[in-house]
Amino acid sequence: WFQVYRVRPNVFAIYEPYHWEETISYLVVGSKHSLLIDTGMGIGNIQKVIDSLVPSSATLKVINTHTHHDHTGDNWRFPGRLSGGHSDFV
Repeated sequence: WFQVYRVRPNVFAIYEPYHWEETISYLVVGSKHSLLIDTGMGIGNIQKVIDSLVPSSATLKVINTHTHHDHTGDNWRFPGRLSGGHSDFV
């Protein structure tokens, strides 16, 4: 369901091309911390993709750019990792 493109070293675009929404999520991978920006539509299992790219030693945080369904569909797969506001990153 997903196509993964390396945008830069440790930055990936995770594309969902098989729907008219053509959703793109982004993943920034670090050795200690990683960040998923939007979780996609929730049709495919984005967590499997993330698990294959993020080191097991890294913590993962998830943010949504906005609350449309094509950006929040797989939020439920990341309990306790969703960051809701600026204070989560300070």
